[in-house]
Amino acid sequence: MDFGLLSDLAAKGDLAKLVTAQLGSGFLGLPVMMWLAIGVLAGFAVKVPMFPFHTWLPAAYSEAPSPVTMLLTGAMSKMGVYGLLRIALPIFGVQIAAMRTPLLVLAVATIVMGAWAAVAQKDLKRVFAYSSVNHLGYCLLGIFALAVPVVSVADSASQAAALNGVILQMFNHGLTAAALFWFVAMLQQRTGGHRGIDDFGGLRKPAPVLAGLMGIALFSSLGLPGLNGFVGEF
Repeated sequence: MDFGLLSDLAAKGDLAKLVTAQLGSGFLGLPVMMWLAIGVLAGFAVKVPMFPFHTWLPAAYSEAPSPVTMLLTGAMSKMGVYGLLRIALPIFGVQIAAMRTPLLVLAVATIVMGAWAAVAQKDLKRVFAYSSVNHLGYCLLGIFALAVPVVSVADSASQAAALNGVILQMFNHGLTAAALFWFVAMLQQRTGGHRGIDDFGGLRKPAPVLAGLMGIALFSSLGLPGLNGFVGEF
């Protein structure tokens, strides 16, 4: 079935009628479309990942070879966000709007938890892995903020700003996070596999170019104004 057609049917309310006719009215007091929306959201929540479905990501990023980690954070993790934008929001927009408050709470929890968990890590790859969870939480926040009816021009402009922010954050985070894991890979290669924060006593003096370039990537990840990480988060 064409996604555009499904989106049009969902917007008109015809999709819910067709699904109900085929699968029944619902289960445990919830309409069948709501159950389908929950299933789709759960699948994409694992892929993004969203708290509390995030636990696989730090382990996968830290154990995978650095080139694989760069691919995972630069492209593959964005597939969950893309799926939410391309499939979940257009087709299950009404159901997401009904669950909007708990979803926004989970998005904020993803942001806050990712940041605090990153602070507690000693392994550089795990630091940046939890940082990725934090940054993708902003994408989730923007997506769930889109799930409201448009009743005015101001609402339309706000939704356009949120959508642009999500897409910019996806693209810029992919560049920045992949660069950070590349710097960690170079440190590992030069030091025989070390990547703990406590393994280094300061890189600026022995490797000033590396430290300078990595500093730019770090400040970009931080969201410093003037660098690519700022625009999407703002």
